Amino acid sequence: MFSFPNVRKQNYQSYCWDSSWINPFESPWSIFEKFKYANSATSKDIISLFQALPKNHITTSDKNLYSLEKLDQNKFLSILGKDVHVDNQVLLQKLNIIMPFEPAAFLSESLVFCDECISDGFHSTLHQIIGMERCPFHLTSLRLRCPSCSTKFPYELSEINRSEPFICRCGYSFLKTNSFKENISTWRFKSPIDISRKEIRDWTKLNKGQLERASYLLFHPEPLINNMHDSLRFYLSILKDSAITLDERFIYNKFTYIFREFLPPSEEKKYVDELIETSHKCIKSIARHLRKTLIRNHRHCIRKLVRRSNEDVCPYAFAYVLWRQFVEGLKKYSLTDNNNLSRGRKKSYFESASKQDDYFISQLYDHLLTLQLKGLKIGKNETIWILNRLHAHLVLNHFRNWLRHTDYYVNNNKIPVQVPFSYEHLPFFVFKLPSVETNRKIEFHYWYPKVNDTELICSRWKCPEEKI
Repeated sequence: MFSFPNVRKQNYQSYCWDSSWINPFESPWSIFEKFKYANSATSKDIISLFQALPKNHITTSDKNLYSLEKLDQNKFLSILGKDVHVDNQVLLQKLNIIMPFEPAAFLSESLVFCDECISDGFHSTLHQIIGMERCPFHLTSLRLRCPSCSTKFPYELSEINRSEPFICRCGYSFLKTNSFKENISTWRFKSPIDISRKEIRDWTKLNKGQLERASYLLFHPEPLINNMHDSLRFYLSILKDSAITLDERFIYNKFTYIFREFLPPSEEKKYVDELIETSHKCIKSIARHLRKTLIRNHRHCIRKLVRRSNEDVCPYAFAYVLWRQFVEGLKKYSLTDNNNLSRGRKKSYFESASKQDDYFISQLYDHLLTLQLKGLKIGKNETIWILNRLHAHLVLNHFRNWLRHTDYYVNNNKIPVQVPFSYEHLPFFVFKLPSVETNRKIEFHYWYPKVNDTELICSRWKCPEEKI
């Protein structure tokens, strides 16, 4: 075993290391674990050796393996023979196109690993994507915990819950052998493993032009995370303008809106107020449509419920009333369908009409403004169309989710104080905006299951009103 030299001497030739040990898509975590293993080093040694500015106190940012912001790129090249920081950022940049607003929110804070990969001392940043349930290399299930004692490990440069490199505090070794010589030999001579899933492989091969076009695709990342492989396949087909073969579970729809040049008014508040007013009208229109279709025979039940009747609750009325309460941000469900409800506002920034979706839609609106600054000629009419189409897609899915949760609350005579779901079952969608060079049309693509479970859910319901 090699001893770790005095880091103050900066004698880079003294370390036991070979740049061939680094594989494509390998994470900084396993690179540093190999370095620690080969040099009898600790995470503190690594930070001291690679940090950009020498200091005594180690902070949380020093341990961050996603940004590597406190470590020196030149030292990566000098010691490891490869710029780990650049390779990591290139991969994260590609990740950023599928999680455009808060990529860090979709990267696990805990170490996620594949048994087969880690047995060879390999771990990939791809494993850290929340939603990547199987290893993209071996297609085996990923783990969050030690197979022996169920301990979790933070994804950071530290020894928390671990006694030595690749060893849990319980003594379990993730490497296939305890032989130092065999492990070193494996790292040097083992051929890089290929990505098995085509959609993941295609995603990692996106070129610079495709990455630039990705900024003109708008979507909600959660359905992509919940059904990564299918959604990513559809997403890439839009990005690369390629034809895709659809399986039996999905239908493809495409809507086109012709671009009309429009200069936004100089008064920002007036412009924003108009956007918000039309989005409120959109949601009211959807509610009106539901009252005329699915719940047309249950309007009386709705009136009874909002008046807080103690009689048996109609499940149709319950789903509708709770849906409107949380979408519109009402303090209590008895305010549902109150036409006198005040909508006055004095703020000059954009607020979504759907309070349940305010954060995401506001982020998307800000992204549209950023693209406008880059030269995208998209005006008020186009923005209104995008926001209204988005509101319809999101709030209708919220209603379907309330249908799914209604049985529990009605049968247990409970009223929820907060929404019991997020964006479950949301059909994956993509808005494709025209690039600055083309400026031709806006497209809306979405995929949804062929089986409509709304009818299946409602088929088992019985309204307490006998005349219905």
